[in-house]
Amino acid sequence: MMKKLFSIIVLLVCIIAVNNVHAQNYTYYSEDDNTSVNNNSKEIDKLEDEIFNLEMDKKRAEQKLSSNRTVKTIGISMDAVSLFILWPLVIPGTIMWIASPTKKHVRAIEGYEYTLHKKKQELRNLQTNQSI
Repeated sequence: MMKKLFSIIVLLVCIIAVNNVHAQNYTYYSEDDNTSVNNNSKEIDKLEDEIFNLEMDKKRAEQKLSSNRTVKTIGISMDAVSLFILWPLVIPGTIMWIASPTKKHVRAIEGYEYTLHKKKQELRNLQTNQSI
């Protein structure tokens, strides 16, 4: 009994650790800030980091969207089966079908795309200003 409890606790700790590793954002900024060129390159580095983090957030939202579509498909299938054979499946099938928040993830992806577009515009402007 104690071994099972310990293994469950270890499993939960591992799951939490893996989720925390994926949620981290890595940023690196140069230490030297003597000239305006360095300040401009710092801004470029910062924008590139923000763009990278937004792209990762967009990928995570797309993964959530695809998993929610799978849940919704399973719910629809359960409803279809329940109409003919197993009518008690209609309740969990309907819940899975209605409750999966696909629109929320679609809106999140659209927001990430818009923010990415704006950050890339800022990055291009900074790079052209630096080249001038």
